[in-house]
Amino acid sequence: MARIDNIDNVLQGFVGDFEFTPPIYSAIKVNGRKLYDIARAGKNIEIEKRYAEIFSIERVSDIDYSNKVCKFSFKCRVSKGTYIRSLCEAIGKRFGYPAYMSGLRRIASGKMNIKDSNTIEDLQNGKYFLTSMLNAIGEKKVIHINDAIFSRVNNGMRIILKSCTEDEVFLAYKNILVGIYEKNKDNNEGKSI
Repeated sequence: MARIDNIDNVLQGFVGDFEFTPPIYSAIKVNGRKLYDIARAGKNIEIEKRYAEIFSIERVSDIDYSNKVCKFSFKCRVSKGTYIRSLCEAIGKRFGYPAYMSGLRRIASGKMNIKDSNTIEDLQNGKYFLTSMLNAIGEKKVIHINDAIFSRVNNGMRIILKSCTEDEVFLAYKNILVGIYEKNKDNNEGKSI
């Protein structure tokens, strides 16, 4: 069990690969149903462990010991699929105490950063900017499509992209995001999405 006065060292021990169990109240699908729906129905289900990466983590507040509770805030940079609630629980387990997340503030996702956001005052004063959906999706796989494929997408039809290996793709036509398609897992010929 880690000593409570060693919080900063314990946090640094989480940098790297992070194995965790996602919370039961999450949108992860198991057998086609979201975990939070299963939980609300009162059913028990075994949740598979997942892996993520913690790139950095640091305490950003004083440590508050009051009413027999230890509280502090931390900032972390993590890979896609990381559940911060699970990270908080894991930090508590390292100390041998129960722990939970009392608040979460996402300051960046992909190319988007809170520093680049607009305030309510900016909006009221007309001092704001809009970014394109293609810019907002960041590092996701974008496929630029031709007129024929756009016609099918525009009518909500399935399409085949034989050279695509991703499970989810973003489709752009004339530099405008026009669709998000998911791989049809029942189709073995090409990539029907």
